[in-house]
Amino acid sequence: MKFKDLKQKSARLRSYILNNTSNHSLEFGLVQKIVRKRKTICDGRLKRYPYIYKHEYCKIPGQTNTGKGDLIFRDKRENFMVIEVKYIDFYQTGKTAKNRRTKKRKHVKVQTKKYMKELSSSYPDARSIKGIAYTNDIYKVYELNMETGRLKKIYDSVWEIEMELLKDFDDLI
Repeated sequence: MKFKDLKQKSARLRSYILNNTSNHSLEFGLVQKIVRKRKTICDGRLKRYPYIYKHEYCKIPGQTNTGKGDLIFRDKRENFMVIEVKYIDFYQTGKTAKNRRTKKRKHVKVQTKKYMKELSSSYPDARSIKGIAYTNDIYKVYELNMETGRLKKIYDSVWEIEMELLKDFDDLI
């Protein structure tokens, strides 16, 4: 993809994500937050990936049964950052709610790794591929070794739920 085309595509995707008021899902609210605060969120790890390469994408266009990825950022040197997002509901209590939260945390990690490997196979010229499994309470950063195809966790963050996040999602409900 030519650099000019990449910039235009990224600007269109950014505008769509930030200006979309019809999607009221809490997960989409997290996607909007990531795009809006790209330079500071996740301890600034997205700063070096200024362009949105894909949003809500399928490996095979139109076939959502194999899953739909949330975001891919990239730079002009073909370094990629795959981001998978899940919203975790902290308003529900009890054992079932706790199990549901744990299941979502595990699932977002599995999805991140899956989409990183899919990107690697469909874009063999990529210099590097990293991924972030992002929820409203944790995020984990992974790196794909381009030679061996193995994944390695390079950062693990757990934080208290920010009041700002709660306020953002209360506005969406």
